[in-house]
Amino acid sequence: MLEPVFLFAAAVLDALRPRLALLGEITLLRHQLTVLQRSVARPRVTRLDRIGFVALAAITPTWRNVLRIVQPETLLRWHRGGFKALWRWRSRTRPAPRLSPKTATLIRSVAAANRLWGAERTRGDLLKLGIKVSKRTVQRYMRAVRRECLDHVLLLDERHFQRVVAEYARYHNAARPHQGLGQQTPIPAERPAEGNIVALPVLGGLHHEYRRAA
Repeated sequence: MLEPVFLFAAAVLDALRPRLALLGEITLLRHQLTVLQRSVARPRVTRLDRIGFVALAAITPTWRNVLRIVQPETLLRWHRGGFKALWRWRSRTRPAPRLSPKTATLIRSVAAANRLWGAERTRGDLLKLGIKVSKRTVQRYMRAVRRECLDHVLLLDERHFQRVVAEYARYHNAARPHQGLGQQTPIPAERPAEGNIVALPVLGGLHHEYRRAA
């Protein structure tokens, strides 16, 4: 792991040495490499070696002329691979910040009560209340409440609507596993490991909650 550091330190020290001594050492090293090439068909190059080659080539204008154990095309391929890896890392998908169950319930309630609103309109009202969430987060919760609840229920009146939303919110937060939470529920709960398994209908059987009877 320390080889690149040693190489950099050696390069700094070489900059302070007499030019004639450096030329003699370089010539001697090149001759040794020529001898090694006659006996070693394909030297083993580690990942750190590749990083070192690319870094040194970046500060050596004549790097194409001094390469001996690898081809210039190979070094360029390592360079492109390093950039690809860097950009994959920088553009990686970051997990969305976890919402509190209270905020998630509010988003579902607003989305359910205003079915003509889009995500940005819903987000605007949340911002007025001091709740900062992204449009993507609002869209995700709006799709969930409509796909898993409102699109399958005939609402009779305001009271029925409030009861349906409250029941779905309880199920979504306390009983429904979420992939983003490692198949856990937003509200943690102690669940027995033994006992008969029972199915509890939710929203008239639209969903079911499975648990072990105490």
